[in-house]
Amino acid sequence: MKSKIILSITLLFIFMLVGCNNFTNDGSNKVVIEFYNAVPTETYSAEYLVSEKPIFTGDDIEYYDWNNQTIIFKKESEIDCKPIENFESNHQTLSSFATTSRDKFYIYVDDEFIYDGYYGQSIISSFLPIGITMIDVENGVRIKYWTLDSMEKNDERFDDRLYDALKANDILK
Repeated sequence: MKSKIILSITLLFIFMLVGCNNFTNDGSNKVVIEFYNAVPTETYSAEYLVSEKPIFTGDDIEYYDWNNQTIIFKKESEIDCKPIENFESNHQTLSSFATTSRDKFYIYVDDEFIYDGYYGQSIISSFLPIGITMIDVENGVRIKYWTLDSMEKNDERFDDRLYDALKANDILK
């Protein structure tokens, strides 16, 4: 009788552990990845106002090609990106997300700032961004790093926190 009680308690304990483990692993490992647009607070200001809603999130991403820093969007996300030809967007940037040439994008993982950058510029723009830039590609965006030869390179695109988030969400290629 005593061995049956011990066996019953042990089995109950095992079921409780398995149940708790299943409860905590049903999508809770998913990490929130968000990309925001930001506009200068004043003309030629170094201060930016980040939009309230993200321009896209990890849920919109089909995959993120880490080596080439290219993001391809899911078809169902309805984000329409393609290389801009004939300046059909805002006539200054090479991104459908920017509203002006000095707009920036910001990347957050679980509400933690990772890095920011500018949108790529067309040849008619007088603004030349140095550093991280985002341009449209077919069905997605590419994040590049532009620098002058004599400048020190501070490329933050390969941040471990972003890599881990992409891997946790199973969208890393």
